Amino acid sequence: MAQTRATDARRIRRHNELSILSTLRYSGSASRPEIARRVALTLQAVNGIFEYLLDLGLVAEEGKRVGAVGPPSTVYGLNPTGAYAIGLDISFDKLEAAIINFKGQMIYRVQTDYERPEPLLIQAAVDKSLKSLKSYMQRSDLDADRIVGIGLIEPGFIKNMTDLRGDLLDGAQMWKDQSIKNIMPDWLDLPLYIEPSPVVSALSMKVFSEKKMPSSYLFLSIGHAIEGCLVLNGDVHKGGTERAGKIGAIPVRIDEKGTVVTVRDVSSFSILHERLLASGDHVLTTEDFYRAVHKQPMVVENWMKDASEAIFMGILAVQAVSDVATVYLQIAPPNMIGEAMVEKIRTGFAALTNKDISIPDIHLSHSPSIAPALGAASIVLYEHFSPKLDRITDVKRAMERILPLMGAA
Repeated sequence: MAQTRATDARRIRRHNELSILSTLRYSGSASRPEIARRVALTLQAVNGIFEYLLDLGLVAEEGKRVGAVGPPSTVYGLNPTGAYAIGLDISFDKLEAAIINFKGQMIYRVQTDYERPEPLLIQAAVDKSLKSLKSYMQRSDLDADRIVGIGLIEPGFIKNMTDLRGDLLDGAQMWKDQSIKNIMPDWLDLPLYIEPSPVVSALSMKVFSEKKMPSSYLFLSIGHAIEGCLVLNGDVHKGGTERAGKIGAIPVRIDEKGTVVTVRDVSSFSILHERLLASGDHVLTTEDFYRAVHKQPMVVENWMKDASEAIFMGILAVQAVSDVATVYLQIAPPNMIGEAMVEKIRTGFAALTNKDISIPDIHLSHSPSIAPALGAASIVLYEHFSPKLDRITDVKRAMERILPLMGAA
């Protein structure tokens, strides 16, 4: 029993430490009394945790703030050299790797090109890129032992090989019996976190956005596929099997007998692409697609009607159980589609007669314009420093790397 209480106490302590770090990340510099109010802890408890985080090098003093009453107060922020994270973005013909500091600022970025998306070529590119990052940190006298993990955006071509043609398809098919984890070099002793693009975008909004983000929101990404994730109290919810977020696949088609006909995605740009092809447009490249969108307004309008209906129903279902205040839609260009979709979804909510369901604010995504690799690196900061009790074990490896550097017990 005593051991259980001690374990619970350590978990609660770790939760409070991460809550303080998270507050400093998303609200900027603050004094200890301000932090105590924001995380609902006593000033005595915050003082003890701050001394610990200062010793670890995760928090640093950032100066004095002069108030209207009383002596100047010391303000604190995240120490940029407290921890580092690596991000990888793998595309058809290049790999981008970047490293960010604890504040989310880019330290170094490198691009490695290859001819085809074959496993061996990408594995060589990963090895070369990571060695380049490590070499840069050594040259810059930065502590590579404070790198706590690698974030990787799930390569879309591995999931969508049937959409490829020619030599790209030949290269991507080699991944059928391969795991993306196998491309990591043997010499690298870091945890790897792989997330789909929508999750990375949602996390990037929290880490890199200059605007303060709400603690809970629904994020949807509409592009070649439609995916999303639900952020609740700062934690990204992906479901027990990490398949949550398939908003566009919610069934909305019903025949005259009231039977569900299909649960097929009707909302993504791949469906619009199909409709443009069926109308006679030769759509192969991105430029072809945008050109066809402007040439075929009725095709686009009919697709938007179906897509908006499906997305509205998906948001409505999520809203009925989560009651978030904000929904962000990240929609690939052209921008006219995004603006029209937002208006159609807003109109759907305005027409609701059931007032028991609150109406969220619908916005086009305010995702900062950053390199995908930087977004991938934000996965690591989230995984290691998210203040959720059921995620405390995820920070163990990060702290194990940092504690010996400071001589901490």
